[in-house]
Amino acid sequence: MKEEKRLRDVDLNLLVTFIVLFREQSVSKTAEHFSVTQPAVSMSLARLRERFDDPLFVRTGKGVRPTKRATEIAERLLPAMMRIASVMGVESSAGYVAGDCPDAGMGGVNSLYEFFEDERQQTFAF
Repeated sequence: MKEEKRLRDVDLNLLVTFIVLFREQSVSKTAEHFSVTQPAVSMSLARLRERFDDPLFVRTGKGVRPTKRATEIAERLLPAMMRIASVMGVESSAGYVAGDCPDAGMGGVNSLYEFFEDERQQTFAF
């Protein structure tokens, strides 16, 4: 199947980086989250920009903000990644399995974004 071959060429770690950058809206905080350097996150962002043919995030005085295209991607990507995490049994340090996220896959970015912001679940494995 062509789709499987194309999917194999996708670095799923880039998508996890995208999710964390979308949540944190900071290259520095994203780098800190993964215990890597800022240039490493910047290189991942460059690859994401090339893949999606969009800047995805623009610099602000306090970090980065997602473009319209990045928000559209997040609306589709976050529920899919939550489902993958659930299938894989990925848990937060608070003991929540990804599938336990309220409205996962139904509420779109707002529900999932609130999930990421929830202090009890802030350390979710992404």
